[in-house]
Amino acid sequence: MMPDPRFGNIHLDANALEPPDPADMVLVSEFLKLKDDQVISVVNPHGVQLEVNDPRTPSRTRMNMEGIYTIQTNRTPQEKDVLLRLRKLMRGDAAPGRHEADAGHIFEASKYGGIYFVTHDQRILRKSSDIAGILGPLPKILTLRQFIQTCRQYRLA
Repeated sequence: MMPDPRFGNIHLDANALEPPDPADMVLVSEFLKLKDDQVISVVNPHGVQLEVNDPRTPSRTRMNMEGIYTIQTNRTPQEKDVLLRLRKLMRGDAAPGRHEADAGHIFEASKYGGIYFVTHDQRILRKSSDIAGILGPLPKILTLRQFIQTCRQYRLA
């Protein structure tokens, strides 16, 4: 069974509340209600805040992503090693520097007690089992639909 969403931090990718299927926008409302009612604890990665603050980011995304963010901190040698491994995994065959932000978001979710990382990034979703090989079983990487289904299993939504 998946972890109870009430007992850990939920971390969001910048695209987490922008589902690819417009019919899933109702899930955004469900998620925001859980967040606003403080049923779940949402702590977003610092790097996501940088993306959300980009002027090219749609205003609806900025509004939905308001909240608590991690802060940039120094990393231990072990953390640097883990992040380097995640960066290599996420980059794959792409040019150096590509997908490093994704690795940073997932790393922060793990570092700051994330039990779930919600994203619609297919590259991250495809590599979730390899990510678990580096970080361990948490955070679980899910789409918004999968996360809301988990909340429904616990009768939260």
